Amino acid sequence: MIYFLSKQFPNFSNNILKKCSFTDIVKYCSNKNIIAVDTETEGLFNHNNKIIMFQIGDDENQFVIDTRGISLSPLKEILENPKIIKILQNSSFDYKFLRKEGIMMNNIWDTQLGEMVLTTGLQDRSVSLGAIAKKYLNVDLDKTVRNQFINLNGSPFTQKQIVYGAKDVEYLVDIKKKQEEKLTELDLLNCIKLENKFVTVLGDMEYNGIYLERGKWLNLGETNKEKLKDAKDKLDNYIIDNGYTKFINYQLNMFDNEYSCLISWDSPLQVIEFLKVLGVNTKIKDKKTGELKHTCEEKNIGKYKNKFPFLNLYFEYKTIAKEISTYGEGFLKNINKYSGRVHSNYWQIVSTGRISSNNPNLQNIPAREDENGNQPFRECFRGEGDNMLIIADYSQQEPRVTADKCQDPYLIDFILNGNGDSHSLISTMISEYLLGEHLEVSKKNNPIVPRYNSKIRDVGKMINLGLDYGKSAFSLKDDLNTSEEEAQKLIDIIKTKTPEKEKYFKKVYNESIKNGWILIDNITKRKSFSEDFEKLKLYKKSLKKMNKTDKSGFNWRDFYKLQGIIKRKTMNFPIQGTSGSMTKLAAIYLKEELINNRLYDKVKIVNIVHDEIVLETPKEYIEKSSELISHCMVKAGKVFCKTIPMKADACISKFWKH
Repeated sequence: MIYFLSKQFPNFSNNILKKCSFTDIVKYCSNKNIIAVDTETEGLFNHNNKIIMFQIGDDENQFVIDTRGISLSPLKEILENPKIIKILQNSSFDYKFLRKEGIMMNNIWDTQLGEMVLTTGLQDRSVSLGAIAKKYLNVDLDKTVRNQFINLNGSPFTQKQIVYGAKDVEYLVDIKKKQEEKLTELDLLNCIKLENKFVTVLGDMEYNGIYLERGKWLNLGETNKEKLKDAKDKLDNYIIDNGYTKFINYQLNMFDNEYSCLISWDSPLQVIEFLKVLGVNTKIKDKKTGELKHTCEEKNIGKYKNKFPFLNLYFEYKTIAKEISTYGEGFLKNINKYSGRVHSNYWQIVSTGRISSNNPNLQNIPAREDENGNQPFRECFRGEGDNMLIIADYSQQEPRVTADKCQDPYLIDFILNGNGDSHSLISTMISEYLLGEHLEVSKKNNPIVPRYNSKIRDVGKMINLGLDYGKSAFSLKDDLNTSEEEAQKLIDIIKTKTPEKEKYFKKVYNESIKNGWILIDNITKRKSFSEDFEKLKLYKKSLKKMNKTDKSGFNWRDFYKLQGIIKRKTMNFPIQGTSGSMTKLAAIYLKEELINNRLYDKVKIVNIVHDEIVLETPKEYIEKSSELISHCMVKAGKVFCKTIPMKADACISKFWKH
């Protein structure tokens, strides 16, 4: 049955709707262990829009409240009751609106998160309520009514709108039951438990936002415009000074010759034309078509920087140009005019289980240092007023997770007794081969490798990152600008010294092929699914059917490419995903501690970037907050890493730095 509470109850001529009071709603919901909740709002959350309709109930009875002129405070006790499970779809949205009403909802089951956990990694999926209702209940929800809630201008809700609101609540209980069965079958209950707890942390981050100093950002923009002009002049002068006449415009005037560069450095076609003349190999294979094409992107031709110094000038220009276009004056539109802060939207579960950020992306603010060692973009994000920021990040989180998973003695010894820098570790392994003597490499003890004309730690870093992403000698040779044989020799040295790590990666790959999904960790049992496993199975089935002596008709190129993709994922996803879950758990612990210490309404979690949590706090709570954040991160580390201790250092600063 649908019950309706409003100051202006419509005079409908049927018995679909019944009047009710808050007393009726509270009495019904107080006796339930599980209730469903939903809202209709004036629009997206912006600290000004309001809830105009609130729905609560279960599969038997739904209560729809016209909240225009009606406070939801009578429901505060129910929504904040930790013993009652609240089922929502995309709960972080409703959570923020309810926070604005002074209600801190807890004990949430989010059906959207349930579906995200069940379909992590899949490309062909939808996690909308309409898609989920169709999938589990074979019910078609008419979502076109949603747009009718905009610009009502105080008009009474129609019966269709009220029924629409009730239906969003009615089906949530049954959807939860169906999802719970599937989650149990796949051993994912601990995973959804983690995500349902974390969603309120994410809602808090979106609600809190982070303060951006407008004036400092504008000044940075002007500085970058000057830097871009200087970078362009260097490129132009390179063309003119080296006499590339094809790309120079000569003009005669009364007193002297004037020269100008004809190349627009923002035109890939013109840049590629010059790079061909310079001798740079701009050809790459298109990933989709397999055909050769030309490119001037750094990710493709950056490997030639040592051979062609001009590329360093060009990439510097492109970096500054991108920063101006992405983080120029237009970025300031992200400052909310009501809160005065920047509020990002977070996607809670990507393929590895980590979170992502958009509109704007606060995880991708450039950390690039200027000539003075400062991080100019991040330094614009600050504590508001007299507040300070506490930036805490895990020390070498992914290498420690890797060592814990593979239990390689060499890695464990390095983590426990070495300097903690994984790039230096790899560099130390190959130092005797590259320098003729064993060297304990560090950021300070970092000599040049003559044959590469690069510092040894830079060489080790390229190899380290490449191997973690499943690169082979064939692809690493381009990064190192060396032969495939040389790259393989370096890889073999590393693999020989860390045999258990190699065994672990092979084991994960074989188990993933067998299961059809990648197990991220043994605590939450998070899994990353992929259509690639089924594709590989079909390739292998096709291969078996072919003539044993003649397999020339088989598509070997795509087969090996697919194998490579899966191998890279099986190597990388468990490390990234475990690290992401660890950071999520740390944030959950932190929220609980802030509440227990009565700091929750004073100290704000304002951002999370992979292994880093950023807090904003008044000065008087700095010491306690620093203690809590480090404690919570180490505590979460113990849950996911049983043999390797996790370290988390807290930095106190007026601005965001890393």
